[in-house]
Amino acid sequence: MELKPLKRSCSLPLMQSVVGRTLTSFANEVLLSEASVVSEGTVMKGDRNGEKIFSGSTMVTIRFADLDLDPFDDNGGRESLLGALRKSISFHVRLLRLARREAELRCAPYLPIQMSTELEFTIEDDALLVDIDIECPLAEPRDDVGQAPGDSP
Repeated sequence: MELKPLKRSCSLPLMQSVVGRTLTSFANEVLLSEASVVSEGTVMKGDRNGEKIFSGSTMVTIRFADLDLDPFDDNGGRESLLGALRKSISFHVRLLRLARREAELRCAPYLPIQMSTELEFTIEDDALLVDIDIECPLAEPRDDVGQAPGDSP
């Protein structure tokens, strides 16, 4: 069987123009500057092998009145703001770093590995609520923490 080359009809474009709105770098800074953070979680046995897992949640509340700004004025309303927040990679990264720090405090002395997270954004009254659910397996604490390389216990 002889293979024949594919016909070339046209070249496919690699780029496309996107028109839309996104968060400014100012928004990333100001939204988390006055955020209220509440976290909870627990370490539990995850499987028959005795592997420990951490399961927890971090709630970030951002009250717009505390920031002295109206995010809905000339910004397309609540749905537009929620859409921009859901798409903002830099805002997500900041939220996930915050949630990871909170999780590390709650699962110490164990070390979290491969966190699985889920973010949910809602706006209620004059506040943005971000619920971050976290689940991850835990590594046993290391005995050599705080020792210089080459030192023996």
